[in-house]
Amino acid sequence: MSVPVSKRAKGKLEVFTLINNLVQYTEQKVQNKNYFSFALNQVVNEKIVPNNLKPVLAKNIYSETLAIKNYANRANKVYVKTSADYTLRREFQNKAITEISALRKDIERAMIVCNIPGKEIYYWEGLLHTIEELLRNWRNEEYIKYMG
Repeated sequence: MSVPVSKRAKGKLEVFTLINNLVQYTEQKVQNKNYFSFALNQVVNEKIVPNNLKPVLAKNIYSETLAIKNYANRANKVYVKTSADYTLRREFQNKAITEISALRKDIERAMIVCNIPGKEIYYWEGLLHTIEELLRNWRNEEYIKYMG
């Protein structure tokens, strides 16, 4: 018997599925030559957009996305037996959340510099918002469980 959609709860590991989706989506955007590199015949005003800014921005966005994944995976790998284990797990959770903030700023910069359509940025931001919310809920539930 299946559970009605309205009564389904979010799985505890759903955040990892969404983070994998974020990494895949980011890879697609970063590899899109229309956004993150210049065509040879494209006229560019060097004072506004330096020629090497887009590849650097793409690298930052991708590395921040991977950092979110790494920190979340590290937090998940910590088996909590002592308060030191809990502190280590919470530290990794906080670092993942912090990387989301850094990624948001670079995505906003990319939207302006690379002329990425708002619809694509909206999807990206939606993923980030959901992941951040799930990470915060995970962190808060563990605070209640281990410290509460």
